[in-house]
Amino acid sequence: MVEPILAEGANLLVLGGANDQCEALRELQTLGYRTVCVDQNLEAPGAKIAEKFARVSTRDLNALVEFCETEGQRGAKIDGIITLGTDIPHISSRLAERLNLPGISPQTADFFVDKLLAKERWSIFGVPTPTSTRIHSLTDLRATLAAHPDQDYVLKPADSSGSRGVFRLNKGSFDQLEKIFSLASSATMSKRLLLDEFIPGRQLSTESLVREGKVTTYGFADRNYEWMDRFFPRIIENGGTMPSALNTVERSQVNELLEGACEAIGFSSGIIKGDVVLPSSGKPMIIELAARQSGGQFSTRLIPLSSGISAVGLGAKVALGEAIRDSDLEPSRSYWVANRYFVARPGKVRKINGYEDLEAMPGISEVRMFVEPGSTVRNVESHADRLGFFIAVAESSARLDQTVAEAYGAFSIEIE
Repeated sequence: MVEPILAEGANLLVLGGANDQCEALRELQTLGYRTVCVDQNLEAPGAKIAEKFARVSTRDLNALVEFCETEGQRGAKIDGIITLGTDIPHISSRLAERLNLPGISPQTADFFVDKLLAKERWSIFGVPTPTSTRIHSLTDLRATLAAHPDQDYVLKPADSSGSRGVFRLNKGSFDQLEKIFSLASSATMSKRLLLDEFIPGRQLSTESLVREGKVTTYGFADRNYEWMDRFFPRIIENGGTMPSALNTVERSQVNELLEGACEAIGFSSGIIKGDVVLPSSGKPMIIELAARQSGGQFSTRLIPLSSGISAVGLGAKVALGEAIRDSDLEPSRSYWVANRYFVARPGKVRKINGYEDLEAMPGISEVRMFVEPGSTVRNVESHADRLGFFIAVAESSARLDQTVAEAYGAFSIEIE
């Protein structure tokens, strides 16, 4: 376990104040850190949690530097930078460099911004990864699909996260290509799109600590894609489950894969989030890497509830440049944990049924809603459009599955 520091501890800057960052803010405070949060949205929920909040865009490097320097002049020097659930390594790395704080190099960070650059390096180094092609136009997309009409693909922005602009392409979606291309293009700031080969198999989320090139993965979660048909051609995940069903050999293979992927792009120290697929035959393949901690309750809830490891505490130590002890990475408990989400058809929320019953249900650790009666519900186009979540904890896989089923059965959202 990561031990708490003294209450007069370091000032940690959390980039972003959205739902993903809120639980990290709370845990950092529990560990004794003073939290400083920035977000361009004055109504960001993190604004009410952090000890210090400022309206600063997390993508405006100069404004961030100015804010941090001003804080230093006021006697509240920023001691470390926390990035969780938001993909801005090009900003966080350069901010750390400007402030002389621990962080990855901007050159390495750029591999995480353009996913094709990373994939090209992985191919050069022989790191298994699905084939990827840069798509410049709708004509490019049509030509590639016409050449391989029986292959499934994933079209996605090169620089986004949270499933924004991500689509599965096969014969069932070819008649929507123009619309899909337009929607995917609108989700990328750089206007760069990738077409990845879709590899059937088990998909994993991982979170790992890298020390001098050596990877220790303290979080393996099996991703839940039961909504693949429901939201086709979009790809929307419905949470994950820990511990993963991976056996010992497969876990070792995933660690080796992550080490190779990190080495290829020059990432030797820090925390990485991995998206990995295990094909029905063959070794694991790396889909993506992110130079940050995981959102979607993986870092803040699933890992500590399942294993007792404080992933947020590890992130704080990394941000401060402190040494990580082996004991910080040792599980102190073993429980089955799952997070699952609520969605609904578009409209206005008329009533939420069963919330209190769900909170009181044995095995339910947490319930959180992002909407209330009167809220407008949009079409589900990314993970940001999910309406809330619950977290279930159990002592066995069978009991966990039962609790999840009972939770969904006890809860409903009425839409008018």
